[in-house]
Amino acid sequence: MNGHKNKKVSIKHILGISSDVITILLAIYVVIRHQINPYTLDNLGNLLSILIAIIACLATSSLIQNSNISGELLKIINNTFDVVSSRLDPNPSSKAFFINKPELQKYIHSAKKIYLCGVNLTNTIEDNLRSIQNAVNDGREVYILIIDPDTTALEVAGRRTNTEGQKNYYKTKLSTTIDLLENIYLCNHKAAKKLHVGLLPYPPSFGILGFDLDGDPKNGKIFVEIYFHKIGDQSPRFELSYIKDESWYVHFSEQFTKMWSDARIWTPAIPLSSLKR
Repeated sequence: MNGHKNKKVSIKHILGISSDVITILLAIYVVIRHQINPYTLDNLGNLLSILIAIIACLATSSLIQNSNISGELLKIINNTFDVVSSRLDPNPSSKAFFINKPELQKYIHSAKKIYLCGVNLTNTIEDNLRSIQNAVNDGREVYILIIDPDTTALEVAGRRTNTEGQKNYYKTKLSTTIDLLENIYLCNHKAAKKLHVGLLPYPPSFGILGFDLDGDPKNGKIFVEIYFHKIGDQSPRFELSYIKDESWYVHFSEQFTKMWSDARIWTPAIPLSSLKR
């Protein structure tokens, strides 16, 4: 009789531990998954499914063991619900809004038209030079906006950071950017018709990385980087799509168009006869 009772207690204990282990593993997965690739409204359904599973496991464990949920498990589930609430909150924290520097190659690879705007864009063009060259080779349009080194924009950009030698810094950076753009021209004769470069008479207060802005808006994407004044560790960035952010998507798309109308069209200082055909 006692052996049968002990067996029932043992099975009950094993089932209770199993439910706890499954709960912990699911909770750990949610936390790690959020750190690697934060949950958004687009994949909220997956997160809610996991939360329901966690709650079910907790309830099962509690019923089997006839005991209260441990403090550690309660802390994990509370943290998980915090993740969900931060995504559902109409006024989320900056951590849920701002993003890290995006990997642009996949967007450049798939976009029919590419729009890049910044003070000098040296790092952006340098890091994605091959992808931009391939876009031009494929006959896709590339629009680039940078400041005009022959205007006061260079001095204003230097004053904005307010650091000694910044004017020369931007001058050097722009020279590098121009060299990279001329290299694209030299490598492909299509660049004369597909690579468009505008020089702004003022430094923009934000950078724009846009893709397919004048086609089907549902396919468009905009990354905005807010430039700091003086010296900052990292500029805040955010992502816009027409479906989720229609008004602001349209606003920044129009901002690019307006700045383009202020720009002086740049042409390479190389003879057309030297262009590769």
